[in-house]
Amino acid sequence: MKKFLLPILSAILLTLSLCSVSSAEGNNILKNSGFEDADKPYSWDQDIWEASDGQKEIKVVNNVFHSGKQCAAIINTKEGDSRLKQTVDVESDSIYKISGWIKTENVGDTQKGANFSVHMLQITSADVKGTNDWKYVEMYGRTGKSQTSLTVTAGLGGYGSLNTGTAYFDDISVEKVSSVPQDAVELPFYSNETSGDGGSGESGKSWLIYIGLALLAAIGAVLFFILKNPSKSAQNSDDTSDSNVILKKGSSQQEGTTAKNQPPPFKLDKKDLIIMGVMTLVYMIIALINLGEMTAPETFWKPASSGQSFVVSFDKEYDLSRIAYHDNIGDGKYTVQALDPTGKYSNIGTMSQDVYNVFRWQHISDINFRTKKVKIIVESSGAALNEIAFYAKGSKEPIKGFKLEEVNTSPKKDTGKVENLFDEQDTARYYNTYMNSTYFDEIYHPRTAYEHIHGMEPYETTHPPLGKVIMTLGILIFGMNPLDSESWELFSVH
Repeated sequence: MKKFLLPILSAILLTLSLCSVSSAEGNNILKNSGFEDADKPYSWDQDIWEASDGQKEIKVVNNVFHSGKQCAAIINTKEGDSRLKQTVDVESDSIYKISGWIKTENVGDTQKGANFSVHMLQITSADVKGTNDWKYVEMYGRTGKSQTSLTVTAGLGGYGSLNTGTAYFDDISVEKVSSVPQDAVELPFYSNETSGDGGSGESGKSWLIYIGLALLAAIGAVLFFILKNPSKSAQNSDDTSDSNVILKKGSSQQEGTTAKNQPPPFKLDKKDLIIMGVMTLVYMIIALINLGEMTAPETFWKPASSGQSFVVSFDKEYDLSRIAYHDNIGDGKYTVQALDPTGKYSNIGTMSQDVYNVFRWQHISDINFRTKKVKIIVESSGAALNEIAFYAKGSKEPIKGFKLEEVNTSPKKDTGKVENLFDEQDTARYYNTYMNSTYFDEIYHPRTAYEHIHGMEPYETTHPPLGKVIMTLGILIFGMNPLDSESWELFSVH
């Protein structure tokens, strides 16, 4: 009897394991993929380019749908890039299919239409333009070797390709699959991220300074010897070989009339070098004064999903007046709450990150709330945050006495540690100025240089990359700071 039971049990276990694998590969891992849960797109975050103009809207409608009773609608009255996004857990080095149904009304034909994409990557599915009934759209891609999450978007328009019209989305799916169909293309669903511990890569980097100095010295030496020694052509002009003597005699009369007009061989003398040195020194002094501060936070925490939270517990009650936070790269939102006298948490502000705020200090001002604890909740993941500082009323120095409690994060999935938000308090700034934060085009070019260094998808692609590549040298040598770098500023001084 036992001889028969063993193979039967083995067959049952094998069947169950195969079923579990197939179900894992065939399951839709998105939440609220059909937008049926409520009258709002719960489980989805909204990402709208220039939302403040009030001419873009994302909502759930019940008069149009592919299945069920509702779907999501994106309405761009003015040209824009508006999208829903959701972050899901994925397995590394695996193939996933992103698919769904799209319907459009009056979507422009010249720019990117309605599409699916992966957040922060410039790859999209086939887009739908004009006015169309429901169309099935899909795209396939592979995750990175250490990738654990994927942010999927459904949107209208694209980066540098703003569009108008209305797009409806329904029955969106993200599934793990075993292979890519022959008529489809396998796309990369990843870009290299910064170091997993949320560090700046400072350790072991000091040797780059010496390499940079050595290169500068070598270039200077080469230029010195080139300019010091006469050119070969000048030396050849003094050649006294027989053939040259004959040629010179034959043309002496012709050259005699022009010899006096020939300029002497170019050669820098001591006076020239002094003038050049003084001019360079004067310019450098003018250019470098008040160029930027030499410190900025560099370690960061990037939560993998929304819903994570932690509590900052102060050593005593403070009249909280201001919160400063330093942005890294990405779009994100955090709700900030303070413990009131009744023991409940009340909202006191929101920390928001977007493309306009990178490597800069932002603030929640005029709080005026007496509390001993502050709770921070991740409402929208996808952004890295460098530092947070709290200020009491009447003080421009951050509160020093505090500890973290009730930490509800995902250390194995997050990039960096939540403790990184409070490990560089000496860099905190009460005000945002050009000395300590990016401004104007700095939100594009230093950011893109930083992305080049870390192998991330470059954000700014409209200008030739050489200037940003030059900036990477400063960042590698000095760090991602306004001047401690002299990184983005010094290497962009022209």
